[in-house]
Formats: sequence, structure tokens, C-alpha cells
Amino acid sequence: MTKVLIIDTHPVQYRAPIYADMAQAHDVSLVVAYYNDASVQGYLDVEFQKEIKWNTPLLSGYAYEVLLPGRKDTRDGFFGFKGINVLALLRRHKPDLVIVHSVNHLVGIRFGLVARLLGIRCWLRVETQDEAFVRRSGMKQNLRKLIYRSVYSLFDGAFCFGKLNRQHLLAHGFGPQQLVTTHFSTVDKYQGLSEDDKQSRRDALRHRLGISPDRLVVGVFGKLISKKDPETVMKACLQLAERLKRDVTCILVGSGALEADLVERYGNAAQVRFVFAGFVNQEEIGDYYLAADVVVLASRREGEVWGLVCNEALQAGCALAMSEAVGAAAEFGGLERCGIFPTGDVGALVDLLVRLAAFPRDFNWCRQFMEDYSTETAARNMLTVARDCRRHGQIDGQELRAQ
Repeated sequence: MTKVLIIDTHPVQYRAPIYADMAQAHDVSLVVAYYNDASVQGYLDVEFQKEIKWNTPLLSGYAYEVLLPGRKDTRDGFFGFKGINVLALLRRHKPDLVIVHSVNHLVGIRFGLVARLLGIRCWLRVETQDEAFVRRSGMKQNLRKLIYRSVYSLFDGAFCFGKLNRQHLLAHGFGPQQLVTTHFSTVDKYQGLSEDDKQSRRDALRHRLGISPDRLVVGVFGKLISKKDPETVMKACLQLAERLKRDVTCILVGSGALEADLVERYGNAAQVRFVFAGFVNQEEIGDYYLAADVVVLASRREGEVWGLVCNEALQAGCALAMSEAVGAAAEFGGLERCGIFPTGDVGALVDLLVRLAAFPRDFNWCRQFMEDYSTETAARNMLTVARDCRRHGQIDGQELRAQ
């Protein structure tokens, strides 16, 4: 029996399902140690500007423990999460493999260091890449690279979530043989639903929102904050309606600091109907994707390392427009019903939306492609590493990716 200990900051709606899938393996004993459980207890999300408590089961299907229960913030500074006894935890669980999900805090680095001192194999799965922010100065770039190379040298290998993350890991000390791909993934909300089921859900939500079946719907999903740049999409929708001579509705699913201003300035627009749906939790949000025809993620270069909205949109069969700052654009930008536009460029987005709006709605056009971005595939690749760590110690990452 291979014993795996995963170290994570808090229960996250797109990572917990991977752990549940891994826990089903008969030959692996899995425990997840969370720094805190704020996302389960409920916490104030500053960017959403509301109390968040996910309504999907984040702690079921696998063994876990919470190291600092009762904390009300999922984030903390670099020296935060004090009180975690790394050595005692590793000695108690005696894992064959430790997987660390963040080195943004000193405690994550300590897990890598102590695991190395104890002779325990330790792998990394960090949500980092080098294109998410505006280019830093040469001095800052060199310092950042030195820090990352020093930290990453503590780990035996790393799981990469996509092309840009892989480039980052290779540039900061890992060799190709140390990397195994486990793509950023989301639970497929439409698994088991028939074509008729999806159409029925699409029609029902459109009816509830007062949207006619023939109206083009552009969806914006995420926090209404500067980083996500929802106003670029709204401006593009106004021009799109004029270009197509067609009724357009823009649904904004989310909340945030920009919401009140956007409602005031665009709420009564004549050419386009803007629907502000507010924050929608995970159990309900799937129908909003079904109701949309095209989804746009217009993020600025302020840290959009991936953009899980893109996964969810493609699982629902939407066409997808992404700004060049979106990390997932490197994965999905070349697909037939997808496209990339320069950040903040309204005209280029309009041109792209005209092309994407011409496709008929097809719930299943991307389903086969998205199998590689499923939680099941991510779990399977992580389990392969766990089994090989126990048997051989070193892993050929290219061989694993080919399996």
C-alpha cells in the first residue's frame, strides 16, 4: 500500500474532486492535510465582496485533517499559518510521497525541506507561470529565478497543469524527466446528461431570465473586478449587436467592486440587454453556461495563470474568446470554436465574436478534447507517480505522459 500525504492550503472546489478520485484506488492510502477549512466554514471574499461558502461537498470521499481549524481567511502572508508542526505531521503519517500544493507560504517550503531530510519523496503542484503578469525588470526577474530555483531544488518532481506552467518549471530548475502533466481540471457538470436534458436546462434558465431562444447570449463568468476586465466585453457586445443587426444579451455571472458602477452605466442600454446575475454557486452555475452561446474571459495581465471558466465553458459546449493574458489560451486558443484577442482590444474582440457567433450551438463539440482536462485524468496521473515513487524512486515523466 502506497501512502500519500497531500499538503494543501484549504479545500478548493476544483482540487477536492481529484483527491476523491485518487482515494478510490485500492492500493493507495491518501490523506489530505489542509492548513485551514475557511472555504467550508464560510469566509469573506474581498474580491467577490460577499460571504462565500461553497455548496459542493469539498471534504467528502477522502481522508483529511485540518491543521488550523477555525481560521476565517483562505489566504495568509508568506510567514502565515504558524503553529503547523511539519516534522510531527510527517513522522505521524510516514508517507511514501508528499505532494505540496503551494510554496507561496514558508510552511510549504518547510514541508519540502523536512521531507528531503527524512528521505521522503516530495513532489510539487504549483499554480504558477511566467506570463501572467507584466514583465518585471531584469533585476527582479533574476532574483525571482534564483528564489524559485532554490525552492524547487527541494523537490523530486512536479506536476504541471499546462504548457505555460511546464515552461516555468523547466526554466527554474526541473528537468523534463521530473515533470508529469496533470491539467487544470473541473468536475464535468454535464456528465450523464442527454442532449435533451441540456437543451431543457438551457431553455428553462433563458425563460426564467426573459431571454428568447433565438437571442445571442454572451456570457461573462467571474469576479467583477479590474483584473477580469468585464467592461471590455460589455463594450464589445454593444458593437457586436450593431455589426450583426441581431439582438444580443450579455449575462454577467459574478459580483465584485465594479458591479454597482457597471449596472449604473450599462443597465439601461438600448442595443444590448445586460443581465447581472450576481454570485452563483457551483451547483447552479452549470445552467448559466448552457444558456450562453459564447463565453468571454477578458482578463488583464494581473495574474490569470489559467482561467477555469474556460474549462467550464468548453464542457458546456460554448464557443470561447480569451484575452492573450489568460493562461488557458495557450491550451485552447487553437481550437475551432475558440480564439484569442489582445488584452483590452474591443475591436479585435468584436471581430472574434462575429466569427464565433456564426457557429450553431453544439453542447458536445469539445467533449472528447476535454477528457484530458478531467479530474479523473489528473487523479490517474498523480496516482501513477505515487506508485512509481514507492517502487523505483525516480520517474520518467515522458513515459508517464505517454501512457
